[in-house]
Amino acid sequence: MEQNNQLDVESENPIDLQLVEDKLRLAKKQMMWNASRSVLDPCVQAFTKLGLDLHLETDYINLSVTGDAKRLGEVVRILRIGGFNTAAARPKIGDTSWCAFWKNELCPVKFFLNFTSSVCRRIKVGTRLVEEDVFETKCGDISSEMLEQTQPSVEFDDRDGIV
Repeated sequence: MEQNNQLDVESENPIDLQLVEDKLRLAKKQMMWNASRSVLDPCVQAFTKLGLDLHLETDYINLSVTGDAKRLGEVVRILRIGGFNTAAARPKIGDTSWCAFWKNELCPVKFFLNFTSSVCRRIKVGTRLVEEDVFETKCGDISSEMLEQTQPSVEFDDRDGIV
């Protein structure tokens, strides 16, 4: 039996259709990477040395960074040296996360930088007085008092009659 490596585009089988879509998506990613590699590669290599995980989408590279202001500064410096700029507003003081697309005029693939601060601390911002019920759970052996409380109120005599 001869196997056909070509997927039948006219097939109505959902798995075949999914495989065709995946193959086309992968081909488009490969084409975008090849067209952009000379611009992206220095940044990708620098990010890899920093131990960052990169994920290539079709027209951007997802770059998730966790750290402090120094770490964010290192990442931004690499992007700027690589010729990438962003139109996003700078991170605000006190914010714990920030994200932005970074573009280079010579490259169709962008970087999406998603930064989350790992330097968080608990800060008192006010006081709230809340009245709430307080309950305790007490466990132990069943006492004779508890058994007496659970006795039926109806008693039976020896003739199976109610007293």
